[in-house]
Amino acid sequence: MASRITRYMVLGALVVVSVACRSQSATSEPAAPASPEVGGEVRVLQVATSADYPPFAYYSEDLTLDGFDVALIGAVGREMGVEIDLHDIAFDGLYDALRIGQVDVAVAAISVTPERTAHVRFTDIYYTGEDAVLGPAGGGDETVTSVTDMAGRRVGVQDGSVYASAVQNELVEAGLSTESDIVVFADATHAIAALADGQLDYVWLDALPADAAVDQYDVSVVGRGLEQQQFAMAVRLEDQDLAGEINQALAALQDSGELTRLSEKYLGTEAAAIVPLDTVLSGTPVPTVERPPCEKGLAFVAHVNYDDHDLSQLPEMAPGETFVKSWRVKNTGTCPWEPGYTLRYAQGNVPAARMGGEPVVLEVAVQPGDEVEMGVELTAPIVPDQYVGYWNMTDEDEVPFGERLPAAIHVVAPPTPTPMPTNTPVPQHDIVFTADPTQIRAGQSTLFSWDARGAKATYFFPQGRPFSDYPVPPSGQRVASPNYTTTYVLRVIWPDGVVEERQIVIDVLPVEDAPYISWFSVVPEHRVPLGYCVDLRWDVQGNVTDVTLTANGALLLANAPIQGYVQHCPTALGTVRYAVAATGPGGTSRGEHDVDVYQPAQPLPTVTPLPPEPGDGLPEIQYFSVQPTQIQKGQCVAVSWELAGNVQSFRITRNSVVVQDGGPFANQVYDCLYSIGQITYRLDVWNSQNEHVYDQQIVVVR
Repeated sequence: MASRITRYMVLGALVVVSVACRSQSATSEPAAPASPEVGGEVRVLQVATSADYPPFAYYSEDLTLDGFDVALIGAVGREMGVEIDLHDIAFDGLYDALRIGQVDVAVAAISVTPERTAHVRFTDIYYTGEDAVLGPAGGGDETVTSVTDMAGRRVGVQDGSVYASAVQNELVEAGLSTESDIVVFADATHAIAALADGQLDYVWLDALPADAAVDQYDVSVVGRGLEQQQFAMAVRLEDQDLAGEINQALAALQDSGELTRLSEKYLGTEAAAIVPLDTVLSGTPVPTVERPPCEKGLAFVAHVNYDDHDLSQLPEMAPGETFVKSWRVKNTGTCPWEPGYTLRYAQGNVPAARMGGEPVVLEVAVQPGDEVEMGVELTAPIVPDQYVGYWNMTDEDEVPFGERLPAAIHVVAPPTPTPMPTNTPVPQHDIVFTADPTQIRAGQSTLFSWDARGAKATYFFPQGRPFSDYPVPPSGQRVASPNYTTTYVLRVIWPDGVVEERQIVIDVLPVEDAPYISWFSVVPEHRVPLGYCVDLRWDVQGNVTDVTLTANGALLLANAPIQGYVQHCPTALGTVRYAVAATGPGGTSRGEHDVDVYQPAQPLPTVTPLPPEPGDGLPEIQYFSVQPTQIQKGQCVAVSWELAGNVQSFRITRNSVVVQDGGPFANQVYDCLYSIGQITYRLDVWNSQNEHVYDQQIVVVR
């Protein structure tokens, strides 16, 4: 099959009949009436879904399967008089799952193509989707006819939409665009406003809201139907009778108005008429497709440990706790699993649901019919919440197959800590160190104040960070907005050499239903010379309607994306308070960072020298930094560099593993570390004569 068709399949969500797999009842719609019995047993339609395609199939906030296709198969089951069980299976492995009998029927965003008719039998078409691309006003003559026409341009999409997945798969992963080219917004209207303001080149969204935007904003439609798809259910080629039963049920749902009700509920539009498949494929020859020599399959058997009880009762974990999650699985295919097959993270309910897990490589072959235990080492996130990550087995080509394996936990907040007793100060060394308040909700701030007049040096820092990176005046104040319970330390060095420390614990309570700031970083983190700029990066999770960034209360960015980057260059000495605020139906969360802007001892260069001619001298490393230098396992560091002189190539490695191979001569990347110990980052630079210079930085992971 062509790669474009494969990408369509990755975007789709499938529902599949299964016999031996873990199941979950379809609960998003009213329960089915009592089903007829067949041979003394209730007839059950086992359904598995690739729940990665909202609004067609996804996990709701209460961790149950939901979406248009999930509700539709439930309605079809009621119309047929059968019960429905749901399973989550990798989309790319569905053809194999059908052929080996692990599944019987598939439904959800499966585009009907002649190539696919060689593998499966389709039902009638039950949904036709259309999209549109918006561009600047007056851009109607610039016709966007394919996704690749947007390559390398700034494209806005809505978080969780099919278009966000499509640009990631077809532009970023294909190497046609960078991550920074794709801007994700919590609300499509914010993306349209950014386009009208000249911040974007395109916005990709559904056709109906796109047409409405033309009347409200200074934008125009520049493309339509890039990913237009006609969706049908699929069964095995020989299951003609089952396809006929489903077609009868679909027709009845259309006549009763149920199909339109579900379409309006989940898709916001009326359902199109059911279209017979033979009308869609009329006159289209079915290509001859060679059947593979064997089929791949995987079925979940049992949780070896940390049973989530079908996501109804998640095991509790302390913040930062490490554990190994294990499953028992069965090779249900006709292909052996070869050494080198890999269990990989697929998706999660939030980005942190990966929990630091790394791919697990199969070291021995597993024959068809055999069972095996597999496990992955994980670390519970620090922020209290529910985390569900899904793992897939992949073959030698990294193509996923079989049933997804959930790793689900509930991180619970630790008991409210008792503040450590304040050290009794030395009589001649009087220290005042306070915080108000000492208990806050996530997103709120607290004000620290201290007075250690007469001190030789003073430092204020979060416990675990190198104190030397956080110098402060002997008397002063700082605002802190920790996202989790954090201990802050005031370290005072007196002229006589005596060192004293005071500690205050800020207890952070999670805000239920409010968005939360997964991370908010400002680099450089504490101090910057006047004339330099800082990089602000953020990631907001949860139910978000608006994101704003400010500097000392002045607006930097309104209607900001939920994940983004912006640079700011302070123009005056003093303290700049950077803040990100995320608002949602449940409330507002806020993160803040203070940066001191100081006058450098020597004036900054104002003229950038011209690059030397090839062969003229050694390359120069003007700047190489990895910050912070001490972190907890699972946290990230910022790797920054600036090169000059005769630079032919360069490489950055982490303990000999390549992090950056070439690229801009001045840039910054983020690297997250999941192994405890000393990590060495090394920057190697070569000139055109292959002469070489290097620098290195050490990071300690605790």
